[in-house]
Amino acid sequence: MNTFTRFFDMYQDIWHNGDVLTMKDIVSTDLVSREVYNSHVYDHGFGHMIASWDYIFNFFADKNVEWEFEVEKHISLRQDEVMSVFWLTMLIEGQKSDSTQLFVQTFHKDKSTDKWQLIRNYTETSLPETHEPINVPD
Repeated sequence: MNTFTRFFDMYQDIWHNGDVLTMKDIVSTDLVSREVYNSHVYDHGFGHMIASWDYIFNFFADKNVEWEFEVEKHISLRQDEVMSVFWLTMLIEGQKSDSTQLFVQTFHKDKSTDKWQLIRNYTETSLPETHEPINVPD
C-alpha cells in the first residue's frame, strides 16, 4: 500500500497542476466509468474521461483553482489493486464550490510497467457540499 500512497499523492498533484497529459498516462485505455449527474446515469470510457479533464483543466487555466481532496478510505482489493473513496471539492478564487463530487476509483498496478493505472471509476457529481455520516437504521 505504501507505493500506492505515494502514487495517490502524485495523482492529487496532477489535478492541482491541471496536467491532462500525465493524467492520460495514468488512465487505462480499458477504463470503465459511470457518472451520476442530477440523477442521470452516464457510462463512458477512456476517451470521454480524458476529454472531460482536458476541458475542465483548460476552462479553469486562467483562474486560481484548487482541488480539495477528502480521502475517506483506500481499500486493498487484491495484491495490486486498490479502491479509493474520496470527495473532491473545487475552490475557485478562494471560494469553495457549493457542490462536491464523490469518487470511487479503482487503480491497478501493471506488473509489466510497475505503474498504477485507473481502471474503474464511479462518480456522483453536484452533491451538496456537506456530507456528514449518518446512522442508517437496520
